[in-house]
Amino acid sequence: MRARGCERLPVHRQSLIAAREDTGMKRQRGFALLELALALLIAMLAAVFTVERFAERSREVMAEGHAAWMMALHHAVLRYVEQHGATLAAQGGAGPVAGFVDALVPTQAELKAAGFLAAGYPEQGTRGVGAGIRLLPRGDCPSDSCHIEALVYSDAPLGQDHARTHNLAMVAHWLSVSAGRGGAVMPHRTHLVGGPAFSFSNPPVAGMARLPPGTVAMAVTAEQLQNLPYLRVGDSRDPDFQGAASVAGNVRTQGALSAREHLFIEAQAYALTACAPEGAIVRERFGGLLVCRGATWRSAGGMGGGGYSINNLSGCVAAAANPVTGDCSCPADYVPVRIADSTSAVPAEGRTRGYLCVG
Repeated sequence: MRARGCERLPVHRQSLIAAREDTGMKRQRGFALLELALALLIAMLAAVFTVERFAERSREVMAEGHAAWMMALHHAVLRYVEQHGATLAAQGGAGPVAGFVDALVPTQAELKAAGFLAAGYPEQGTRGVGAGIRLLPRGDCPSDSCHIEALVYSDAPLGQDHARTHNLAMVAHWLSVSAGRGGAVMPHRTHLVGGPAFSFSNPPVAGMARLPPGTVAMAVTAEQLQNLPYLRVGDSRDPDFQGAASVAGNVRTQGALSAREHLFIEAQAYALTACAPEGAIVRERFGGLLVCRGATWRSAGGMGGGGYSINNLSGCVAAAANPVTGDCSCPADYVPVRIADSTSAVPAEGRTRGYLCVG
């Protein structure tokens, strides 16, 4: 008899066990392939997300750079309109400006030459997108209601790709970083170019080409000019200065000059000396005021028509002349009244008569 432990299993049982072991191994290999596929899928999604986020951030950086570039140009155009807008409006919205071929369409090169833009300012912004400038006469020109506004706009849609379409997300980010000054031509309202601070028709002026969707822009409006914290040419506002003001040049006024307290005049001169310009007022060296009349400093007041004295021997000498007229006479509409008559005890000094001019 065979020992029980040495008995061999039947063939069919051996086959069953082998089949079970093979199935387990296949199942383990299946789980490993599934885990590998999931890992590859996650890695692929992470890579796609990273690339997309990098591309999105690149578009945002380009939009921010272009907005900063155009903001500098907008500031230059604002200064240009502030300086020349009143003159152009007075000329009916057109007219020559020295250094500019067309005053309503200034170029970047002309703005640089005139000092409105830095010499090193780049001609184009992000992705080679430049800008056009157009001044816009508004109101009834020529008339008192005529005023000048301006539009600075990109010369191509922002984020334009090879299919010649704009990138709406890039335009939206450009608008968000333009500090409320920006606007655009949007696909759902191509008849307008504008944003929170302005809105112009598209095209902004007759004869100008229609701006395509994706065009970004900044404007110089009447509200911006009116709210400037400094005075400008033709400004009708009262600056209401709350402190002292120093001016290096002359101050002219077409109305009255009023001082609540004192008026100080530092310039001094001698009476009866040459002067200019006519009508100027200075302090007299020995007190009082002098007025420039007939190219000679004469007394400004206190004497009415003035007075003079004549000596029968020496006649009318400069020291005794009327400071008002410059000689021994009275102004028009004044008559001489003798107020003094003296004869010196010294015969050589003669007789002197004094007169007061009364009007």
